[in-house]
Amino acid sequence: MKSFIPWQAKRQEGDPGQPAPLAGLRHEIDKLFDAYVREPLEGVEWPFGSHGKWVPAVEVIDSDDAVVIRVELPGVDPDAIDVTATDTRLVVSGEKCQAPRPERSKGCRCEMRYGTFRRSVALPEGADIENIDARYEHGILTLQVPKQPPAAPKVHIKVAG
Repeated sequence: MKSFIPWQAKRQEGDPGQPAPLAGLRHEIDKLFDAYVREPLEGVEWPFGSHGKWVPAVEVIDSDDAVVIRVELPGVDPDAIDVTATDTRLVVSGEKCQAPRPERSKGCRCEMRYGTFRRSVALPEGADIENIDARYEHGILTLQVPKQPPAAPKVHIKVAG
């Protein structure tokens, strides 16, 4: 089986619980790539690494009557999620905690992201933040932000005299 996976087949013999020599660098490059692809203007902290933060993926769907925001939060306890809204912005933040490891484990390969997170989404003019519906199912937080009907246009009435 190892012959099908070249990087494992060529790996030097040693402690199997230790990561490959370049695994740390690859992990940092992956985090940097995620930060630029998923949220180009936010979330990038220098130098390399985000010191316990991760950036969940977000999907925003805008229609005539509502904005639907979906946030991927697999493994996050719903009680650890905080959602706040202002007239112009909706913020989802919280923390994904790592499960405890057995005391006598020989090693661990961890590709999952843990730590605090924060995502901010701009809301359109007329968003009804008093009536946001929030649901968390199967690791997806879905926020439906209804839009208020636009105000009636101002009409100037000419007075005849």
